[in-house]
Amino acid sequence: MTTPREHEQGLVKFILPARQDRYLDLLAKPKRRIHIRNSLAHFKHLDPACVVLIGPREHNEAGILRLLKSKGAPGICYALSEADEMDGREVPLSEALGFILGRGIGTFLSCIPGRLAYFEDEDGRYVLERNANLAIASLGEFASGYTTDPSAAFSGPPCVKNPFQPFSCPLPQN
Repeated sequence: MTTPREHEQGLVKFILPARQDRYLDLLAKPKRRIHIRNSLAHFKHLDPACVVLIGPREHNEAGILRLLKSKGAPGICYALSEADEMDGREVPLSEALGFILGRGIGTFLSCIPGRLAYFEDEDGRYVLERNANLAIASLGEFASGYTTDPSAAFSGPPCVKNPFQPFSCPLPQN
């Protein structure tokens, strides 16, 4: 079972690297968590390399749920939200999507900590994904025929993803 702290630490991995330490610090202090929640309506710190564009036909509850499930999302997610009713809770993924979709409520839904999430605010809807295969690549654990060059996984700029083509967000090297 995954803890709320693990989900929150995982969500920070979808934030711009230069901002991650600050967000970890804010989340660690209950009195400062409200600063993050208040910024979610127009959140400007998503790491564009982890954003998966949602196809026009998928901009509905069933489409987003299907997309998340196809990427391995379990039935339960953890919410970091500006909405008091959602924040800090583990809820069924379909229920959470039904609650926030189209309402402009700034919310992160953590499906697989640090690997798969959904984010919606007043400005858009985004699936956030970091590929585990590149994590293995960064550790040098390859089968024959693979490259250790993470840039080889990209067919275009790292901040643009075609929803119909495989794409990965590189994991930072520690």
